[in-house]
Amino acid sequence: MKKFARVLALSLLLGTLGAGQSLAADGMAIYVNDRYLPLDTMPYVSDGTTFVPLRTVSSALGADVSWADGQANISLGGQDIVLRPNDKNAVINGTAVDLTTAPVLQNGRILVPLRFVSERLGADVAYADHIIDITGADDAALPVFGNDAYSSCVYDGKFVYLIRGGYLDSYGYIEQNTTICRIDPATGESVTLLEGGRYYSLNLAGDALYFTDNGKLTRYDLGSGESSVIIEGVWNPCVQGDYIYWLKTPEWWSSYLWRMPLAGGEAEQIVDNVFAYWPAGDSLFYSDADGNNDAGSLFRCDIDGRNVQELGSNFSMNSLKNLFTCENGAFYGVKRAVNYEELHRFDIAAKDWSMLLELPARSFFGDIKVRGDIIYYTTDDLVQYRGDNPLHLANVSGPLYRFDSDGEVQQLTDCKTGDFYVFRDVLVYQNLESGEWCCERLAD
Repeated sequence: MKKFARVLALSLLLGTLGAGQSLAADGMAIYVNDRYLPLDTMPYVSDGTTFVPLRTVSSALGADVSWADGQANISLGGQDIVLRPNDKNAVINGTAVDLTTAPVLQNGRILVPLRFVSERLGADVAYADHIIDITGADDAALPVFGNDAYSSCVYDGKFVYLIRGGYLDSYGYIEQNTTICRIDPATGESVTLLEGGRYYSLNLAGDALYFTDNGKLTRYDLGSGESSVIIEGVWNPCVQGDYIYWLKTPEWWSSYLWRMPLAGGEAEQIVDNVFAYWPAGDSLFYSDADGNNDAGSLFRCDIDGRNVQELGSNFSMNSLKNLFTCENGAFYGVKRAVNYEELHRFDIAAKDWSMLLELPARSFFGDIKVRGDIIYYTTDDLVQYRGDNPLHLANVSGPLYRFDSDGEVQQLTDCKTGDFYVFRDVLVYQNLESGEWCCERLAD
């Protein structure tokens, strides 16, 4: 199966670079096989050369990457490459090769020229309309990337997999039975794969789906159609690289984060007191909360839970509606006032909030998804107050909107829209008026 990556231009998200480095005005986000590739170090352009994090991008192309004695070693399909930071001399299969531009070391991460690494690993690179397409070798292994730990929809570039029905109760359990279906975006045809369980948190890794069935981590083989329970007591699983991560919840507001190899093996606890988490490349971001669930802090650590660093503290969960997502070095959340809400972005490097969008009075955010420099959101209309707190009623959601980096807002649906998911070229959303799920192609 061919692999490809798309690098989508941004103008919202900027990184901090060292002396002599020039960041393109429109930053970058990377998608692989139509799926977002989380990064904790931003790509940048210098003198016409695009630099990307070595380990993340090379691994996406199926390569083995290691670091020893001040040099990076990359291996794939008979190609063995040795690179050193600030050194234009590379070694390929034992032969010295001159590079036009040397790799650089930034914040403990080595960044390398995208075209050189991609082409040396048997990939083709094309650029058009701010998108870089990388097509990998036919025999390269299909890469496995993390999904949203709180998603009920995934996309493999051909089919959409969706959990229909059910909702979470106050303890995190699924009420009512749900189904898992497969949708062909080209035809709209839907096929039910599983039914009768209480499924949640859908992940896709290789030829299998991973999800919970009321707290039981389950693997569904797409080839054979067989499912098996892996472990119990699991909430919000997320596949990242060769591991699957999940929360093991003693209380709804505070949990332990665990992980286990996808290939099997012992489970290990890596972080405690977790409220929500987001794997991103070689790092893990998470928030905690106190026992009253009204304040929390943001943290970053290595993907295995080591080297914890606090990024910010005392975020009120009452005034900050939720930390919806972590993408491209930032968290996005909604700050709530008495009769309106604002969408804010927390820059991890700068440790600073910035306001992006304010809704009209008596209108509130329903759900938010961030893809590159585009923010998608739905709204709920305010229906009444309880004291100073706004209350919302079911099925009062408004349409789905698109907000870009130029500040332009575009309405995408004409119906009351519930849950929705945005992929590289596919939009999936629930029409609350008809109860149907819709799957539409997005324009390039």
